[in-house]
Amino acid sequence: MLHQRYGVITTFATQNPENWFFAFGPEYNQLLLSNTELYNHIQPINLPGNTAAARLSTGLLSLNGQEHAAHRSLLMPFFQRKYIDSYIPEIVEITNKHLARLAIGKTVDLESFFKQLVFHIACKTLFGIDFNEIGESLRLWLSRLTSTSIALLPHINFPFSPFRRFEHLSRGIEKSILDIIAEKQNLQSDSPDIVNLLIKSGLSNYEIIGELMTLLLASHETTSAALSWIFFLLSQSPDITNKLTDEISGSKLENLNQLNLLDNIVKESLRLFPPVPYQHRRATDSYQLGPYMMPKNSIVSYSPYITHRLPNLYEHPTHFLPSRWNTIKPTTYEFLPFGAGPRMCIGASLAIMQIKIIIYLALQQFSMVLQPNVRMDRRTNIVLTQRYGLPMSIVAPYKTVKQLSRIGNIWDMVYFPE
Repeated sequence: MLHQRYGVITTFATQNPENWFFAFGPEYNQLLLSNTELYNHIQPINLPGNTAAARLSTGLLSLNGQEHAAHRSLLMPFFQRKYIDSYIPEIVEITNKHLARLAIGKTVDLESFFKQLVFHIACKTLFGIDFNEIGESLRLWLSRLTSTSIALLPHINFPFSPFRRFEHLSRGIEKSILDIIAEKQNLQSDSPDIVNLLIKSGLSNYEIIGELMTLLLASHETTSAALSWIFFLLSQSPDITNKLTDEISGSKLENLNQLNLLDNIVKESLRLFPPVPYQHRRATDSYQLGPYMMPKNSIVSYSPYITHRLPNLYEHPTHFLPSRWNTIKPTTYEFLPFGAGPRMCIGASLAIMQIKIIIYLALQQFSMVLQPNVRMDRRTNIVLTQRYGLPMSIVAPYKTVKQLSRIGNIWDMVYFPE
């Protein structure tokens, strides 16, 4: 609404005591994302210092300046191709176990299904553990962190308060991860999980915990949301789904990156529904924003969602057209589902690989049909998801049919050409 009514630069509200602005489009994306010294990342949820909850949420996403650069340089080697490829067998095994729970004729909330699947993969690749009691605690912690009672309400630490319960949970998780670190140190394990790799990095145990939890939060929410949107789009595009099934059926897993249609579908879905539709920066000094001089400490936000729907960059921007990617090559600041610049998502390559593997394995066995007369509304709590889940019927490959019901505001966000 702000972009449509007021253009590329606008304030967040009529009364703007916090000096909060939005700047839309590639030019401002580059301005805000290339200069990390002037534009600091804002932690979306601030927790009281010297608490287990704060320590668990202090990692790469919450750091700025030299501290961020130092931590990122330590983490970067763990996302190189040789490490990413080493995770493939575990990703395949876990995905197949989850897919075995599905059967043709069943109905499943695909959003919930992908959250569980991606979370189990994260537990294995980050912590080197199978989903167990600590896994359940981790999942509960993530859901509470982004809940209204923790994300928005004052953090009052008195008996039976939401924050006291959250802090108690945080302390239990902190102790469990410290135990995992100690066990790996004693065994001198050489397993490729990120806990083991971080132990050798020189970070303190508490810094390791913060980085692990940050990676868990970022990877689990965004990857599962991306998968949900992809399967929603495929459910409304039977012809494209059938062509993708043909492409997958005639290929091998090791040739995944050579599948052109699969790559185009992933990109087009990330264009229409970037997992994080907007982010915020705080200026460390006064700065020029277009024709305006903005004050120090003001907040300025950018939006991949708006950028990805600019008609001068993407013809028919609301249409689901994977074929467009055969002829376009947007710049880093025109297509930025994982951000851009020095703070670009460190796990982007791993996320894309997971997404492609899961699609590849799923479509060999099933196709998905959206349940009729389902209300489809959006929800943005940092990550863009479906408010009421994604109820799908599991059908045989090539049996996808498009449901014609159009209830909810998601249908205002995307158009499917006949």
